[in-house]
Amino acid sequence: MQFFLLKKNHEVFLKNKIEVICEIANDSLTLSQGLKYRSHLGWNKGMLFIFPKPLRHSMHMINTIIPLEIIFIDEEKKIVDIKEGIPRCPDLIVPDFACKFALEVNDKFCMTNNIQIGDKVRFF
Repeated sequence: MQFFLLKKNHEVFLKNKIEVICEIANDSLTLSQGLKYRSHLGWNKGMLFIFPKPLRHSMHMINTIIPLEIIFIDEEKKIVDIKEGIPRCPDLIVPDFACKFALEVNDKFCMTNNIQIGDKVRFF
């Protein structure tokens, strides 16, 4: 199964043409800030993290108050893991495999839209 990411003015399209309006995190400030301190995230909103190189990048939710799902995507643009982000949890969230990208979306977004580990991703 494939779903598609299309970056154009921060618009991202997932399989079945599900649109997610994303902020991009691709520098040290935005990568460390993420969605911290936000009180709301619209259903079709998210943040796409673009890491400098593929690693098992850890994330945390210490100052994040919105329940999230984190979709970890490898260098070959395949979903390698999906993790739950529990608000204000101090535990590190680490994917099972190296990833080059992470897409933070609302909790239950993947289940609702049938997005699964192994799905391919295409960026245009």
